Amino acid sequence: MSVKRFLENTWKCTVFTHWGMTETGYGGGVQCGAREGYHMRDLDLLLEVVDPETGEPVLDGELGELVLTTLRRTGMPLIRYRTGDLGRFIVSPCPCGTLKPRLAEVEGRLTDVISLSGGKRLSMHVLDELLLSSGIVRDFAASYDRGRNLLSVAVMAAGGEEEALEEAERSLNVYFEGAVLLEVSAREISPYIGSGKRKIDGIS
Repeated sequence: MSVKRFLENTWKCTVFTHWGMTETGYGGGVQCGAREGYHMRDLDLLLEVVDPETGEPVLDGELGELVLTTLRRTGMPLIRYRTGDLGRFIVSPCPCGTLKPRLAEVEGRLTDVISLSGGKRLSMHVLDELLLSSGIVRDFAASYDRGRNLLSVAVMAAGGEEEALEEAERSLNVYFEGAVLLEVSAREISPYIGSGKRKIDGIS
């Protein structure tokens, strides 16, 4: 959500997102005008949310791994295919009038999430929400040292550097509550460095 708000504020536009992967033909679920979850291609795809450890379905609204079954594909059909994505269903009616469950925004991949003490999770999705929501931080880079349980975060300020550092430290400390050691610094971050999906160095 924070990345979407950042794009909308920067480009003065309305951003619609979708969920999909190569195995779904890229389009799996799309947002309607309400932009409250993804409406799935129910005639083509059956999506379940399961406990990644047991494979058993979780309760409605609970977070789990998305499992995919293709319903009409004759070439390379998939049956309960483990996507590796973390997500949950929204079971309340959509403001657009649709009554069927929707997929909430995906919260990252199993391989990119670390479970910490106190039920806290460390992932790029979590850091995006913590650091980009205020608009004070323009961008950030993060790395995790498993041996020392140390999360190092470098932030690039949208305005005042000291204000961005203080906001980043406050948000991270409030969420993690000592579950991880924190090291926060400020530096310029180029959008042209690296390739592929944004990730926390040291997790995967």
